[in-house]
Amino acid sequence: MANWEWKVEMTAMAKEWPPLTEDVLRRYERLLRRTEATHTMVLEGFRSVREALEYADDPPVGVVVERSRLTSPEWRGILAALRRHRKAPVYVCDPAQMERLSTVETPPGILALWSRPPEQSWPPPAEGYYAYFYQIRDPGNLGTIFRTALGAGIRGLLLSPGSVSPYNPKATRASMSACLRVPFWTDVPPSHLIRWYQQDRMPLIVVHPSRPRPLWNLRWPPRGVLVFGGETSPLPDPFPSLPGGHVPMLAPMDSLNVAVAATVAFYERLHAHSRR
Repeated sequence: MANWEWKVEMTAMAKEWPPLTEDVLRRYERLLRRTEATHTMVLEGFRSVREALEYADDPPVGVVVERSRLTSPEWRGILAALRRHRKAPVYVCDPAQMERLSTVETPPGILALWSRPPEQSWPPPAEGYYAYFYQIRDPGNLGTIFRTALGAGIRGLLLSPGSVSPYNPKATRASMSACLRVPFWTDVPPSHLIRWYQQDRMPLIVVHPSRPRPLWNLRWPPRGVLVFGGETSPLPDPFPSLPGGHVPMLAPMDSLNVAVAATVAFYERLHAHSRR
C-alpha cells in the first residue's frame, strides 16, 4: 500500500475511534494520580506500547493517541499489535489532552494504561530464580531491573517495605513493557525470606558489596533467591553473614549501581546454568 493510500485509510478509520471525552479524560487522570492505590501502570511511546500490546497477557485499560500520529508509520505497528486485544478501548485526543495525561515533559503522542496488581500468594513457587531488593529507592533503577530480569529469565522480583513503588511512572518507563511481564511482590519483609529458606530450603544468595569469592566462582544451585541491598541501605542481619559473592571492581570505588550489579548477577547465573 502506498503511503498516501495508508494515510487516507487511517484518516477514514479514525472516525471509528471515539474522541477522548472529558469524562474519560478525568477518569484516566484519577488513575494516574493514584497509580499505586489503583495498581495502574502507564507506558508512553510507540515502542513501549507496541511491545506491551504484543507480549503482555492482559489487555490495556485504554490507549490514547494524538490524532496527528494516526498517519505515522509507528501507528501501523500499534494497529497490528492491537489485534491481540480487539476489545481494548482506543481514544483519539488533541495535544492539550495528551499534555494533561502525559508523565513526561515532551509527550511522545501515545499513552496506554494497564491494571497490574502485585502477586498476593506467599511464598512463590520454589522453582527457578527470584531477586529480592531491600529498600531500593530509585525508580529508574527498578525499571532497569525489571527489564534485565525479563531478559535473563528471573521468575519474579521481591521488594521490601520502604522500596520505591513499581507503579512509579519513571519505573514503568524505564522497564519498557517488562513491568507487565515479570511477576512482582511488594512489602516483603526480610523475615519472609528467612522463613522461605527454613520451610522450603530455598537457597538465599547474597550479592555482597565485597566478598572474597566473586560471583563467577559460585556453585549456583538450580533454584534460589538473589538478595541485594538498596542504593543507600545495607542489608539487615542475618543477610551480611550469609553465603554469596560479589561483583569485583578493578578500580577503587564505593559500589556499583544496584541495577548494574543486578544485571551482572542475573546474567552470571544464566551463564553458569547454560554451561551445564
